[in-house]
Amino acid sequence: KAEPDKLQQIFLNLLLNAVDAVESRGKILVGVTSSEGRVQVNIQDTGPGIPENLRQEIFKPFFTTKKEQGSGLGLSVSREIAENLGGALILKPYAEGQGADFQLEFPKV
Repeated sequence: KAEPDKLQQIFLNLLLNAVDAVESRGKILVGVTSSEGRVQVNIQDTGPGIPENLRQEIFKPFFTTKKEQGSGLGLSVSREIAENLGGALILKPYAEGQGADFQLEFPKV
C-alpha cells in the first residue's frame, strides 16, 4: 500500500537533487506512465549528469557530490522507502553529461 508521506519524501528528494543539478539554467521533466499493473514515474534533468564511476555510489548512505550541503542520505533513503513499498528506484542509463533520469516504479494498488 502506498503511503502518501513516504512518496512525498521520495519525490521531494529527487526534485531537490534535480533543481541542484540544473542550477536554474536547465529543465526538469516529470513523466508518469502506467502499464501491466505497474506505475512508473520518471524524473529527468538536463544537468551535468552522473559520471559512470559514481553511478553505483549514489545510492550508498552518506555519499554526496554536493560540496557544501547535503547529507548523502536522500537517494539511499528514497531507494529504501521505494523498496519497502514494493517498488524500485533506479538511475536509468543516460549519456554522461546529458542529465540524469531516475525511474520510480510501484505496483498499482
